Parts: sequence; structure tokens; C-alpha cells
Amino acid sequence: MPPEWTQLEWTHDWGPLGLILGVGLALAVVLLAWWSTRPLQARQRAILVVLRAGTASLLLAAMLQPSWVELRPRADERVAAVLLDASASMRAGESTTRIEAAKQAAAAVAANVPIRAFALEPAPRLVDAADAVVASEGATDLLAGLRGLAEGARPPGMTSVVLISDGRDHGALGNGQGDAALDEVALALGVPIHTLIVGDDAPLRDVVVGEVRSSRAALCRSPLPVDVDLDLGAFAGGDGSLGLILELDGVPQQEQRLMLDGPARRTAHLELTPTEPGPHVLTVRAVPLPGEATAANNRVHVPIHVVRDRIRVMHLAGHPSLDTRFLRGLLRAREDVDLVSFYIMIGRAARVFVDPEDTTLIPFPTRQLFEEALADFDVVIFHDFAFAQYGIDRYVPNRLGPWIERGGAFLSIGGRGSLSAGGYEATSIWPWMPVDLDGGGAETWHEGAFTPKRTDVGESHPITALRDDRAENGQAWEASTLPGHNLRLLPRSGDPVLLQASDGSPLLAIGRRNKGRVAALGTDGTWSWAFPQSSERARDQARRDYQTLWNRLLGWLLRDPALAAVQVQVPDQAVPPGTAFDVVVTLRGRAAERRGGVAIACIDSALPDGNGRAMQAETGSDGKATFRLRAERPGPHRLSVTLGDSSDDPVDVVYAVAEGSPEALDLRPNPALLGRIAQAGGGIAASAAGDLDGTALLGPLTLGHDRVRHELWSHPSVVVLLLALLLLEWWLRRRWGLV
Repeated sequence: MPPEWTQLEWTHDWGPLGLILGVGLALAVVLLAWWSTRPLQARQRAILVVLRAGTASLLLAAMLQPSWVELRPRADERVAAVLLDASASMRAGESTTRIEAAKQAAAAVAANVPIRAFALEPAPRLVDAADAVVASEGATDLLAGLRGLAEGARPPGMTSVVLISDGRDHGALGNGQGDAALDEVALALGVPIHTLIVGDDAPLRDVVVGEVRSSRAALCRSPLPVDVDLDLGAFAGGDGSLGLILELDGVPQQEQRLMLDGPARRTAHLELTPTEPGPHVLTVRAVPLPGEATAANNRVHVPIHVVRDRIRVMHLAGHPSLDTRFLRGLLRAREDVDLVSFYIMIGRAARVFVDPEDTTLIPFPTRQLFEEALADFDVVIFHDFAFAQYGIDRYVPNRLGPWIERGGAFLSIGGRGSLSAGGYEATSIWPWMPVDLDGGGAETWHEGAFTPKRTDVGESHPITALRDDRAENGQAWEASTLPGHNLRLLPRSGDPVLLQASDGSPLLAIGRRNKGRVAALGTDGTWSWAFPQSSERARDQARRDYQTLWNRLLGWLLRDPALAAVQVQVPDQAVPPGTAFDVVVTLRGRAAERRGGVAIACIDSALPDGNGRAMQAETGSDGKATFRLRAERPGPHRLSVTLGDSSDDPVDVVYAVAEGSPEALDLRPNPALLGRIAQAGGGIAASAAGDLDGTALLGPLTLGHDRVRHELWSHPSVVVLLLALLLLEWWLRRRWGLV
């Protein structure tokens, strides 16, 4: 196009003073030439002065850098930025995958208008051609892709954005958020955002287990409602039924049949009654139907935590006593305890010969307690109780023992009718006890006050922590006395002894039996702490020590997390497979005093019966250790964490690994999301490339202008002319005898 106007511009601006100095210097050079040519004739002098003046003028003009400027009209370059979703869900499709359909749509757009193709991974990456885009393993984040285009990947001359996707988004937009951020990105782009959906609109032959709605905190032995959103896809309205299974830690709990004849989207109502407190993984599984597109979205895992709403205690006492009275009063004072107490009114120590069934106000309910109601209790206490004569022994191997191993808590309190004095060595309960019995000797009870002695394990165990301060705790135990204890008790291998009696025999021993816990206390004299021979303040403190000891012992038997030596933090959502995540272990209680350098052992086991992998770590100066895990086998997992050099019980936590990446769990196209994006960007939500014409993509033609600058001072002819003038002057000076 011809220029609209032209003009001469001086690029270098010396200012008035610089220009005066430059002109003055040029005149001085000319005057010098006039002075140096005095011997010549007037004509010769004039020629040399003219040559010198021309050279000075040309040099001065070149230093001012003159340029010839033309203003020429131009048509702006216009392109459409085409963003192709390259996430894992774009690999779906039968005859033609979605990524192939996206490439074909991009080619159709490129046939009408110039484009710059980008692959969203999720950040936009410029590609030479749309055919070079390959679907990856990543998840979709359309908002991040649009933001990346606005902040750095924007091509010159961009007049519109075309987003080609199936709408399966797992960023902020896919979670129902990010609308405000989308408006900001659309404003930053400043051009229309059009969307183009790919993927078959017809329902897929795929069953999708969607959201699982249940309380994350469940109550033990209470029904837990579980609502499950289902999408039956193309199977809806067909014959047959769908099997829906509810699992806890990988073990089936309930199965329901759902008829396929009906709407595609349903909500199934399931129910679970957990019986074991602690962390668990709830799983909802739909049995795959023949020909499903994928089975990865048929199972969803949700971590939950089961807590006790009430602690149910069975307290069986061999006879009324101050010890049974005080323990019963402590249990009844706790609002979280449901207590069932049963007392033998005439014990063996009374030396009254009556039938066992006549020693109680009502017949001893052996069958009701140990056959019908045992599963409803959390703790069973034998308090100075010679139980064999009441027929309880026949229920121990097939009722009480398995109940303990499944998670029950059993406590045997000593006395003149218990442990060695009660002939426990001849009963079936002995294999579950945490102490052994010395069969020799006639004496079974030591009468006389003594001071309990803590063992090395008892020095740091939470059960024996009567006071928070270690020194004060030691003083409390040194000031404590008991009136008597059982004899002929021996340590049992593998079961820690926390307290010793006056003769060095076990006084308080604890043990683990599979999932359950047991304890044996070889005295019935802890009630005496309520009547110390000291000041009134010491009496109040002694009573608090009594309550602390029993509450901590019951807490340990019931696996109270507050008594654990470590706290373990794991993800509270199912982790996608292949994802790395951190498990943070923090020291607590007495263990926290050691802080750095404490060995931590961790075993990761797949549930319900997978093999475990062992790991080791050490705590830092902050008392924390971190295990870096990678989610591998889908399903529920249990972590058992212990202090490497401690006899403390392991702390069990759970986490879940999802059945697949978020992109693989739901393959249904989501045109509604693309409609939201197009509306925010002022564009068109299209279902075919033909819906987007050139006017929509490029907008109206706009004219711009280019300033074309020709730099005269740097042209070669100027240099040639300058050299010619200098050479000519030098030649003439030589010829006329001035050189």
C-alpha cells in the first residue's frame, strides 16, 4: 500500500547548545582549511574550502542521524487460539477417541481461520499442529489452562479462544467453585471464549458410583445410614439387577439388589452397624455388569472413624467390699459408662457352706451374660471373683476368649478369691491372662501394707502417669501404699509388667490379645487411697490419683487415642493411585520429652488381609517424623505406627487408595461446565465446529499502521561520498604542493 504521509526526522537530538557547538566546530574546520591554503591562488583556495565545508557538513548531518519516515496502512494479523484438552478422559471412546474427535474439530476450525494450537496438560503448551496433541495421564483443570493462556502463552493477534474438551474437569470449576476466578481470567483475555464439546451424548454402558454420603464419625453399635448416588448409564431401563455391596475395611457387611428398570440416576440407601471403634474405611462397591466401559468407577472408598457413644461395662464381684464399692462409684459417676454390676453376696472367704446359686439375690445369669449379651459389652471385670463355680468356665473358650481377640477388654482384679487365691490356673481363662501362676506354695495372699514399685516400662507408661510432671509422678508413687496383694504371680513372656509388689512379683500387668486387651491387678486395695493418713489436701490429691489410675487403665483397655505415645496424620480422602503423600507422626505425652532421634516403626498393610511393608524413620528436633508413601494398591490400607524402642501399643490409622485417577472414574461428558465457561467469556457453547464461523472467531477487520523508517545517515552512499570528498581534497592538496 502507498504511504499516507512521509517526513524527515532527526533521530539524535543534541539540543540547542549541542547544535551550536556542532555548527561552530564545523565552521572552525572550514576556517582552518582557508588558513592552511594561503599560498594557493584564489580559485584553488575556494575549491579546497568548498570540499572541506562539504565534508564537515556531511559529517555533521550524519551525526544528527536523519531518517526518512513513511506511515503505511496495514491489516492486523488475526488468529484464533485453539486449546485442546489433553487429559486422561480424552482417551475414552470406542470407534473414535475423544482426543481424535478434538483433533478433527481443530482441523475444521483451521480450515476457516488461522489458528494457533495449544495442548492443555493442564498448562497450555504451543504445538506445531493439532495432530501432534496426545492425551496424557493428567487430570483436567480448564481454569488453569485459560489462566496460563492469559498470563504468558497468548499468541500475537489473538482474537478469540476455542476450548475443545469433554468438560470433565477436576479443578476448581469441576468442584462447583472458581466462578469469580473464571470472570477474572475472561477479563484478562479480553476476547470471546468459545467452547466445543466432544464425546458421545448417548449414555455410556457404564455404572458410576458417585458421591457416598455418610457421617465421618460413626457410633459403635449404632446404625450408620449410607446414601449412594448411582448413574446406571445405558444400562438404565434394562432387565436384571445391579448388586450393591457395602464393605468395612474390605469385609462385606451388606448387599442390596437394585433393579435396572427405572431412571438412570438413583440414590441407594444402605446401612452399616460398626462394632469396633477406631479408624475404618467404608467401601461401596457395585458388581460390574457385562460390557461396562470401565470398572474403576464401580467402587468408592471413604475413611470414617467409629467412636463409642457409651462404654458398656460388666462388673462381676466375688463379694461386697470397699474396693468394689469405690470402683462401682467411679464407673457410675462417668456419664459415658453404662454399668451392669453383679455381686456375690456370700463369698468363699465367708466359710459358709451353701450352694453357689444361693449366694446371690437372684440366680447368677451365666448364660444370659456370656452367651446372649456378651457382644454388647466393651469391658468385662472380674473383681476378686472365683468364677469357676458359677459355670462361667465353659463359656470362656468359645465365647469370652474369642470376644477378647475380636477387640474386647478384660480386667481381673485380685483379692482373696481371685487370681492365685481363686484357682485361676485351673480355669480356661488363664491363657488370656497377662501373668503366669506359680503352682507351688500354699500362701496365696500377702497381708500387710506395701509401696508399689514401678518397673522400667512403668516409669514411662501412660497408665502409671498419675501426674503430668515426671518428678511429681515419682513422688506420688513413693507416697502411695496398698494394704495387701496376691502371691504366686509371675511375669508372662511378651506381656509388660508396670507395677511390682513387695516381693518383686507382678502387681499390674497388661497384654494384647489380637485386637483385644487384658490386664491383671494383683490387689483389691486401691480403695485405701481415698483415706490417706495425711492432710486434707493430700487426701483430695490421693483420691484424684485413684481416679486417674483407674481412668487411664480403662482408657488403655479401650484403646483411647488420648493415651497413645504418637499421633498420626494421614489423608482424610481417598488418594489417587500413583500419588505420593506424607504420613506425619508426632510424639505425644512422655514420649514428646525425647523429641529428636526417636526411632519410629511403621507397617503399611492392605486390608482386609494384604501383606504389610515395614518402614523406619527418626523424629527431628520438633518431635515429628515423616514417612513419604506412594499410593499403590487400590482399596483400604491400615498403618500401624509404634516407637521403635518402646513396648507401647501400636497406633492404628487407615487411609484409602482410590480405584483410579479422577479422570478415569467418571467418563460422562459435561456440556454444562463448558456452557458456564462460554457464558463467562461471552462466547458460543458449540457442539460442532460448523457452529463457529469466521466472524465469531476473528471478529471485524481492523486496520493498523506501520511506521517505516529509512535511516539516511547509515546508508552506504553517505560513507562513500564522505570518503570521496576526503580523498579528492587530499589529492588536490598534494598536486598543488600543500602535502
